[in-house]
Amino acid sequence: MTNERSARLALLVAAGLVLGVSVGPPPTRAAASELWTTLEVKLDLIRHTGADALGIDVDTADGVVTLRGFATSDEEKAEVESIARGAGGMRPVRNLLHVTRRFAGLEDARAAVE
Repeated sequence: MTNERSARLALLVAAGLVLGVSVGPPPTRAAASELWTTLEVKLDLIRHTGADALGIDVDTADGVVTLRGFATSDEEKAEVESIARGAGGMRPVRNLLHVTRRFAGLEDARAAVE
């Protein structure tokens, strides 16, 4: 992935998170911290992995980062988890990524998990 493309993706992710927060009530300090953690993890995934970072769902709740989506190998799954653990300091990570080959479409991916 080129640096320019990485920068654009990071900007899109950041804008989406900011817009998501700005339309609701002001976040609590804990919610803002969790939002920041989610943003840090997502940006690090975009910068440091060959995985489809935009296809990986990152959520943070009660200080635990949860990863959902698909990885193409056990190594890729471990790499994504390692990056998530290192983003913004060591945090507990629940890695719920499914290891599977690349699919032609989302319906194929859902069928493989079921």
